[in-house]
Amino acid sequence: MSAVRDESRPSVAKFQLSKESELRIEATQGHAVTVTLLSGEAEILGVEMAQNKAYSISNRKLPVFTWHGCELSVSGPTDFAYTASETPMPVYANTFGVIHSRRKQAEALIEKSRLEGESISRDGKSVANEQEPSVQTTQSTSDSKIANKTDQATIANGGLESEKADPARLGPRVIIMGPPESGKSTLASLLLNYSVKACGKSLFVDLDITRNAISVPGSISASTVSKVDIEEGPLLDASLSFFYGYLDPNENRAELERLLASLGSVVAEKLAHPDMNGCGYIASVGGWIESCSRDFIGSLIESMRADVVLVIGAERMFADVKQAVEGKGNIEVVDLPRSGGVVRHDKASTNKDRFKQYFYGLNSTLNPFKTVLDFSSVSLYKVGGGAAIPASALPIGAEPTLDPNRIAPIAIQNDLIHSILAVSQAKEESEVSDAPVAGYVHVAKVDMQAKRLTLLAPAPGELPSRILMAGTLKWLE
Repeated sequence: MSAVRDESRPSVAKFQLSKESELRIEATQGHAVTVTLLSGEAEILGVEMAQNKAYSISNRKLPVFTWHGCELSVSGPTDFAYTASETPMPVYANTFGVIHSRRKQAEALIEKSRLEGESISRDGKSVANEQEPSVQTTQSTSDSKIANKTDQATIANGGLESEKADPARLGPRVIIMGPPESGKSTLASLLLNYSVKACGKSLFVDLDITRNAISVPGSISASTVSKVDIEEGPLLDASLSFFYGYLDPNENRAELERLLASLGSVVAEKLAHPDMNGCGYIASVGGWIESCSRDFIGSLIESMRADVVLVIGAERMFADVKQAVEGKGNIEVVDLPRSGGVVRHDKASTNKDRFKQYFYGLNSTLNPFKTVLDFSSVSLYKVGGGAAIPASALPIGAEPTLDPNRIAPIAIQNDLIHSILAVSQAKEESEVSDAPVAGYVHVAKVDMQAKRLTLLAPAPGELPSRILMAGTLKWLE
């Protein structure tokens, strides 16, 4: 192993990598590092590097892997840059091979159906000539659009139950689990990038409420990916997001389970469409899953119709997941090794960075817009804010309890400042609990005297909805 450390000034270093080894780099916070492939072949999270092209990496930790050996140069301040010969990449690549074989089986089933004049059915009706359902609802870090329409009826009715179509034709549905700092997001990126390269597109599902990579922390999301870029990451398209509103899964467990079921239904609906051609999805769950019960883990896997669960570096969790899926169908649980290159993240800093990236882009290249609204022009709601049964209807001495799934209107107060609010796609209050969101806004100012809100939005123009949802999410810009 060789290492270069220089936290104070930019530097240029060359690294010679032997076959099946990797260079692990972390750019110093607030600075960019340039990585260039001088000779040989190398890849970054499954994306091949071009020779003599300088790749700029900011605020990221990443591995550069080579199958046959290469020479690299690194320019710029790094917190660390070192080579490692022990890497789980061959195991991860073999894992992708197994996943891809399931995808090829799905493609073969779809082709067989096509040749036999069949089509994948949705609720018993042919969809061979239908357009792909629109589920575009949230802005990615490089996407300036805040809203797109979605089929509310599909979501309200639970979408497509995968059992109504042959589940094998949906392609591999892969969920990655593991304790905190085990490399889940890195493995998800690797498998996603390999999938896009092999199939032209894939579906990425982010179930990490603490640092969601598709939208913002406090949400669960899914997005089609048809192109990946070393510098910008996956280019997200047709994204879908549901607002949970908290960073702790125990804050409102019942609501989180309900949202997982809603997202799972829409994901199954999308995978069943012929245009997806059995591509399946790659999903990642945050390290908070380690503290969840076996019942919750089983419920999550069932809601997402997963057929493969990859558990990284956690024997006990592997055993728990095996028991959680017992009797739930043909679900394969695989124990994978943890990479020695995994580093700790500061949760507060990571959350702050994710909120900033949503509004300003990965490298602060976007310009968010401010909009001022009268209090009277918006409706603000919170999940779990209402009593399940009025006190007058309860027995003497009994206390009213909160319904964790009830949507309740709340008043705009000074403490709303710095909050992250979801812009709901609902048209009226009765739809709020089931509707995905059109995007997110940041409360920059609360003027109680003038009764006005100043909101930071990722795109100009009118908000697609004046129905806003609050949780406990805060971001001090």
